[in-house]
Amino acid sequence: TQHPPKNNCSSFCWIFKLFCTATSLFILGILIGYYGHAQCPPLPTSSEASNPAIIQDILKGIEAKDLAHIFRDLIQQNGEEDRDVATKLLGQWTSFGLEDVQLINYTVLLDLPGSSPNTVTLNNTGECYYPNGQPCNKETQTHHSQDLPYAFAAYSAKGTLTAEVFDVQYGSPGDLLRIKQFTNVSSKIALLKLGHMPLLYKISLLEEAGFKGALLYIDPCNLPKFQNLSNKAFMVSLNSGGDPSTPGYSSIDGSYKQHRSNLTSLLVQTISVTLVRKLFISLEETGENEVCQPLRLPSAAERKIVTLNIQTQPTYKTISNVVGYLKGATVPDRYIIVGSHHSSLPSYSSEQWAHGTAAMTALIQALMRKVKKGWRPERTIIFC
Repeated sequence: TQHPPKNNCSSFCWIFKLFCTATSLFILGILIGYYGHAQCPPLPTSSEASNPAIIQDILKGIEAKDLAHIFRDLIQQNGEEDRDVATKLLGQWTSFGLEDVQLINYTVLLDLPGSSPNTVTLNNTGECYYPNGQPCNKETQTHHSQDLPYAFAAYSAKGTLTAEVFDVQYGSPGDLLRIKQFTNVSSKIALLKLGHMPLLYKISLLEEAGFKGALLYIDPCNLPKFQNLSNKAFMVSLNSGGDPSTPGYSSIDGSYKQHRSNLTSLLVQTISVTLVRKLFISLEETGENEVCQPLRLPSAAERKIVTLNIQTQPTYKTISNVVGYLKGATVPDRYIIVGSHHSSLPSYSSEQWAHGTAAMTALIQALMRKVKKGWRPERTIIFC
């Protein structure tokens, strides 16, 4: 017998391999086409999330007596260490039934009042004033100790500056351009109104123009008519957010920290309208008309020279945050974040942070009552 030629066997094997390859690619193409065009299943929805009855039931669970009780407890903790307050909140949230509650500590750089309040001194008379307009003396400092230390601009430059004061109104590019056309503002102090534009943007414009200091105040025309806040001191922050010592990343243990005691080259101080009137008596203000006239320093007025003294202290402090999770039933990997103001200044305006924290704690209490009856939110709620 004669064996088939080897070239015929090789041709058959090559055709068979080609057929198998084409078949595999065809099947793979079908699979890719099927799964590629298949629509993803829609997220499961629940009518409970938008059910007015569920929402009303939760709101009814926030009782006034519980809210008042929580608020009183928070006010009584005023002056305690930040970690102690956070630990008590953690225990309270846990007692309501919140499953996962954590205490997270961060070491952050704060700018706090120094041993004595900042001052503004009028050079031609030697009269010294605190930011709220009261004269500098021990009696005033004793009677107004609650307000005086907290009238400052956090993260301002520190030190003493003596210079002429220029009224820049709201500090817009147009305001600064008009002033620079007629005078040199290098190393001068700007009298700046709050409002109309972000404060940090206006501070950057003052730096570019050459100013070395700024006195911030609120024009009475920008305040509610039923409130007289002319002699009230106030505080602002020049921090755009987060811990200044760890810009752009979290301030956790082990993070590299940059010691940035100030976030601007300007000496910035907040002052009351009362002090504005004392320093610049010639300010044009017509209070006889019903229409409020904004404060403005006449261009022909004599330039006043003041000495600005800022002695705030940059301090590293451990901040304790409480974070609690209420896991969602349908899409637990999607989140709703509920937060409240942090008590960063224990001895100042405790009610400001206590209001928000009390409301959030009462909400947790009402939600956990609903959870114990079998209800769950669709998404995970994070309380912090």
